[in-house]
Amino acid sequence: MKPTLFRLFSLTALCLWGYFLAAQKGPEPLYDEAKVPAYTLPDPLVLLNGQTVGDAETWRTKRRPEILKLFEDHVYGKTMIGRPEGMTWERTKGDSVILDGRGVTKTVSVYFLGDKDGPKMDLQILLPGHRKGPVPVIIIPEWAIGIERILGHGYGVATFRSADIEPDISQGSYEKSIRKVFAKPGQTAPEPGEWGAIGAWAWGMSRAMDYLETDPDIDAKKVCVMGFSRYGKAAVWAGAQDERFAAVLSGESGCGGAVIVRRGYGETVKVINDRFPHWFSGKFKTYGDRVNELPVDWHMLIAAIAPRPVYIATAEGDQWGDPRGSFLSGLNAAPVYALFGKKGLGVTEMPAPETPVGDQVRFHIRKGTHNILDYDWDQFLAFTDRHLGTTPPTIDARVFRWNDLPVQKTRDGEKRIVADGQTRDFERMLVEAVTLNPGKSTANLATAVNEALLIVKTGKVSISINGEKQLLGPGSVALVLPGDENSVENTGTEDATFFVMQYRAREDPGKKSEPSLMMDWEKVAFRAHDKGGIRNFFNRPTGMCRRLEMHVTTLNAGIKSHEPHIHRAAEMVLMVEGETEMQIGDQFFPGAAGDLFFLASNVPHAIRNTGSKPCVYYAIQLD
Repeated sequence: MKPTLFRLFSLTALCLWGYFLAAQKGPEPLYDEAKVPAYTLPDPLVLLNGQTVGDAETWRTKRRPEILKLFEDHVYGKTMIGRPEGMTWERTKGDSVILDGRGVTKTVSVYFLGDKDGPKMDLQILLPGHRKGPVPVIIIPEWAIGIERILGHGYGVATFRSADIEPDISQGSYEKSIRKVFAKPGQTAPEPGEWGAIGAWAWGMSRAMDYLETDPDIDAKKVCVMGFSRYGKAAVWAGAQDERFAAVLSGESGCGGAVIVRRGYGETVKVINDRFPHWFSGKFKTYGDRVNELPVDWHMLIAAIAPRPVYIATAEGDQWGDPRGSFLSGLNAAPVYALFGKKGLGVTEMPAPETPVGDQVRFHIRKGTHNILDYDWDQFLAFTDRHLGTTPPTIDARVFRWNDLPVQKTRDGEKRIVADGQTRDFERMLVEAVTLNPGKSTANLATAVNEALLIVKTGKVSISINGEKQLLGPGSVALVLPGDENSVENTGTEDATFFVMQYRAREDPGKKSEPSLMMDWEKVAFRAHDKGGIRNFFNRPTGMCRRLEMHVTTLNAGIKSHEPHIHRAAEMVLMVEGETEMQIGDQFFPGAAGDLFFLASNVPHAIRNTGSKPCVYYAIQLD
């Protein structure tokens, strides 16, 4: 399993590198909105005969087929075959446990001609380890990044190597492509109207769906298709054609994916066909210098997904991929969604970074460059939860032991996912322990839609909130409210570790009354009492809590904090040092440094020091 994940990670990195190189070559791209030429978009609600579409039935039976045929004829090319008549599959690798039990994986080989020695696709399926029935699944070509986040949310992933369908090489890909398998006898090159690699990869996604419909571990009514960059183009094309996909997630798909190409902004039709001649049909290449003659634009392809939900994700640093052009595609698809009584973006102006907008069509632009980050996945998963009627796992009252947490290597150090799920008041709560190597940093722990609470465990980190920086050591705390600029950097010479709790409320608790804050452990007064002592950090409303109260308790040896009691607020108890026993209901759990006890709302609990020395722990109540 590990080599496979590493291989997929490497391929994803290669995709990013190829994108970077592509953006560096050729004529100077247009990045000035003032110089975007005037253009007129084709009306998605006007039939080729000039009649206006006024109802959903006419859209379904007449206009949508017209639009798909136009994209087939002028952009992606004609897909030469659907599901091959003799296609078969078999499981070629049994269940393997991954991520220390948080997931299981299996491999299913799909034989396109029914011949095990013929063309095939190895479909790797990753499922949550503690599922209780069929799960929703996201089909993602060439993907390994963020798997633990997706599985932890209760979703499965189905992924495959694009080279099983067609290698992504500009010269010679056709000879190694599934396109060649289904070509005419003796054909050595695609005809101008035939499918390119984007169409072939989209075809592969539908063949994956053919299998997933038969797997009892999969909820076939909740299979989504997602792609990043070039595979985002394929995902949008697959999702528009194949109505079995319950939702479509476009990750920075750019030109030929979700962008209004008439804008000529960033990567253009001419440039993309010059650099990647195998991606699209030969006919699309003819529009390089006459893009306004193209009978389609990508608001029409987004509209072809209606009434199913579609999410369009972009990034500020990916101007090559024209984020505004993607926003405009979503905006101009709204009239079609309205035919079905569905809401589109709901705004006419480009939103601020990390402020998602929309309903059945949703859009965000985040900070950062061309990539898929945790922020993107958080938005995707919240979106699919809402529209598919799924819910993330509930965080039950329990102990999360430091020594049992799987360590995941990152490019900046490592991380441990402590807890991930929903609670009574929060539709998402994620608790992680992040280790930064010297000189490394991370940012955007709080965004426009979530709040973050940081507690330094070891080492020292420089925390910046809205430009104000403070160097904080062990025990120190930072509370970052939604929308505030934030980053964490290890400026020292040794690794530094901090806990970060990110949470998003189910309901708006009201306007924040106080700003974000940073508190140095050394400057928080210790007040002794008969059981030990206390450091009171804060007790206040925040952007996501009606009340957030935090203190650090020192409990003398053998002392019990109080008799079992309950309160409305959920509580997290984070052990700093010493040995304890937490009573949760009628059960007792030992605890040590680094362990976290989660106490759900109204669950009876009490803590006792079972060691011979004082113990220290954070108590955090979120209401």
